[in-house]
Amino acid sequence: MQAACKAMPLLVVINGLSERYGKRYCYPSQVKLLELLGKRLQVNMSIATLNRHLRVVEDAGYLRRIRRIRRDENLGTVFQSSIYILKKKGYLLLAKAGLVAWRLVKEALEGKGVGEGRGGAEKRRGGGQISDVMREVKARLGIGERG
Repeated sequence: MQAACKAMPLLVVINGLSERYGKRYCYPSQVKLLELLGKRLQVNMSIATLNRHLRVVEDAGYLRRIRRIRRDENLGTVFQSSIYILKKKGYLLLAKAGLVAWRLVKEALEGKGVGEGRGGAEKRRGGGQISDVMREVKARLGIGERG
């Protein structure tokens, strides 16, 4: 449970960066991760705390980190930002937390067809009435209406 609590903010930020660039991975610096955590999620921590959280999240199997090291004749070993790859367990945790439902609502409210993503071709007529949006989201998630 502790790992899941520490994982959520990190997974949300890493997933957002990965989706933004259409990849299954991303490689932000630690400073950029801290900046995004503070700005988007109001989670403030030190670099040491970030590294502890990343270790716990990786050990729990939500995330994979790959260190990038380059050898240079003049400078010796040069450390670059790590590559972060969300594992299936990480995606499942995000889905349980409602990220999927939120994305569907956001897409519908922006006027995109549900599930069409960023490059959505067809715009919804009427621009997303709340009842239409909720009906569409419930249908997509398989939640039946009472009747």
